[in-house]
Amino acid sequence: IRDGYVYAAVRKVSTKEVKINFYCPEEKKQVAEPTVVVNADATCVNSSAYAALVPAGYELVEVGDMPIRDGYVYAEVRKVATKTIKINYYSEEEEKQIAEVEMTVPADATYVNTSKLTAPAGYELVLAGDLPIRDGYVYAAVRKVPTTTIKISYVDEATDKEVGTEDLVVNQGTTVVNFNVLKSVPAGYELCEVGDFYVGNGSAKVMVRKTKSNNGSSSSSASSSSNTTNTSASNTTNTSASQKQVVKAAAAPANTTKVLPKTGATNAAPLIGGSLAVVALLMGYGVYGLVLRKKD
Repeated sequence: IRDGYVYAAVRKVSTKEVKINFYCPEEKKQVAEPTVVVNADATCVNSSAYAALVPAGYELVEVGDMPIRDGYVYAEVRKVATKTIKINYYSEEEEKQIAEVEMTVPADATYVNTSKLTAPAGYELVLAGDLPIRDGYVYAAVRKVPTTTIKISYVDEATDKEVGTEDLVVNQGTTVVNFNVLKSVPAGYELCEVGDFYVGNGSAKVMVRKTKSNNGSSSSSASSSSNTTNTSASNTTNTSASQKQVVKAAAAPANTTKVLPKTGATNAAPLIGGSLAVVALLMGYGVYGLVLRKKD
């Protein structure tokens, strides 16, 4: 150790792939051929390296180091003899059977561990550990799980407003729930997250967003609304223009009447008045001429 450090030299390990040939002599067939990675200089593979790869319903005939030949390991397997038993889930409090399910176990099995059992919904196993098999049955005592109701509030992530609710029944003391148990996501919305979410104090807020199809519909509606508005505006403009044209057309005859040089009551009076004014002016000049002659 130098200054709190240990220098540990390493080098890359050269590896190779080896195929495990699981072969069943009884059935005269290969049942699987998985691959394992071993050191490049390995000449054998221990059965512990591929025990987990044995196909369901089979077991290894031999264990230990098995030789590698031409990139293969021959691993003999045989079918596991099995039997079918029934699990009797019984509630002693209610004095009734809750469920009865079948299970396949090895033929020589004398017990079933509770880790392999799943209690009916709303119930839990009373005992844990190995339960004996008697006459093809396993008696598994269960009891009702105390439940509580959680109020789920669906909130639109865009507006931060509640768009729906759901009452979710969970086991008492539950603090984490998976999103897949939710059944009342508001129509037109989808969950923003997947996995688990926290529930506490009898309520939980779940964020949702509008689905793409819903957004598309909204856009279409908005577009349709916009088109309607534009159409209305266009119609209004066109109507106003038409009205203006009609007004101008109606006013035209009045202007025409004012400028007509033809005969008519409206135009005759000014002509007669003008003629009389000219005659009066000429007479005035005649009288003025006579006065001047008298002076001379």
